[in-house]
Amino acid sequence: MAKMVKVVNSCLVPPALPTPRSPIWLSNLDLFAAPTHVRVVCFFRNTSSDPSFPSPAASIKASLARVLVSYYPFAGRFAKLTHGRLEISCTGKGALFFEAVSNLTLDEFGVYKPSLDNCRLLVPTDGFNALERSGDSIPILMVQLTTFKCGGLCLGTALHHQASDGIAATRFMCDWADTTRDPTRPIPTPYIDRTSLRARSPPTVQFHHPEFDLRERPEKQEPVSFTFLNVTAAQLVAVKAACGDKYTSFESMAAHIWRCTCLARGPVRLDEEIRLVTTADLRRRLSHTIPSDFVGNAITVTVAIAPAAEVASGLRAARIRDAIEKLDEEYLRSVVDYLELQEDKRRLARSAGNFAATDISVGSWHRLPLNEVDFGWGPPEFMGPATFIYPRQFLILSSPDGGVKVCCSLETEKMDSFVKLFHELLPVPAAVV
Repeated sequence: MAKMVKVVNSCLVPPALPTPRSPIWLSNLDLFAAPTHVRVVCFFRNTSSDPSFPSPAASIKASLARVLVSYYPFAGRFAKLTHGRLEISCTGKGALFFEAVSNLTLDEFGVYKPSLDNCRLLVPTDGFNALERSGDSIPILMVQLTTFKCGGLCLGTALHHQASDGIAATRFMCDWADTTRDPTRPIPTPYIDRTSLRARSPPTVQFHHPEFDLRERPEKQEPVSFTFLNVTAAQLVAVKAACGDKYTSFESMAAHIWRCTCLARGPVRLDEEIRLVTTADLRRRLSHTIPSDFVGNAITVTVAIAPAAEVASGLRAARIRDAIEKLDEEYLRSVVDYLELQEDKRRLARSAGNFAATDISVGSWHRLPLNEVDFGWGPPEFMGPATFIYPRQFLILSSPDGGVKVCCSLETEKMDSFVKLFHELLPVPAAVV
């Protein structure tokens, strides 16, 4: 049966009350972020049958208007200053909301796989680009609520990355869900001021920053495939044990992914430099200036580097930990200052193509409170990326059984080999006595 989704209504949802109109300055970390919307899907079984409840679309539009009072930058639009730098113009125009229906049940739709085709069905996919379009035309937040034949729901969100990182986006989703379940519940006021992330005067670059090295780009874009790989709780314990039981779940799984992608590429020079790129949260590292409720981009990239022979021969979790642990306050201030000195910050980013064929990107959502995104329809059956921006991108999600689910984006010709290696090289869990 063909997958069919039909949009039946669309509108702008402005904040329910007047909001501040002062423009919001964007930091170097905001401007370095991908100039595109990050698209996420949340599937709900929606077993509620109480006829006194408002329709899901009406309920979620009303709660969106309420939560945008606190998260008012998401109701704004991008604008360019006279010298070309972007800022958020707090127009209060609102989020773009679509209501859609499907001719399928959730079971007929099947397990969601990140792909462009599935994304186009369930998430607003207008090709807005903050660097190419007029600021007034770019909604920072777009939403689509799709109702399936069985009553199940998919909430597809597209939030512009230059307005928010994933941590702030998850906080927004949790607050939105809370006020949907209980309209009388006060909505927390997030911390929106980015000025603590200004560069120093003068900018002082104290370190070499390999995370911003210009990389040799692939000659052509190969076809890309997407898949999910499941790791049980016992397998996760075994991977951590194989790394010496002193590394986190993320460091251990990232090391396993790094090894498998290296081997899946086939023969390479043993001394060839390969890289694993990941991100780290500044909220934990600069807590005295960036609070936990900060909304914006408070993440930075870091990179683990090793020769191919070393990565192919074992789990190099130590390399990944070293790349993360070096991010102290002095290093992070140097990152901001380094970006300040770059006229074209975007050319340094993975999403702009600064990503060699030997590079991979591994991120993690497994500590984000995704199960708390409950709009009154129960916790999401699945919440994750609708698609990926570029190939060789991996995202680690938590699983209900204590294991993890790995979302994978990889060149099609390498995917089968990678999946085979991923399963074959997983350490065998210790026998339960």
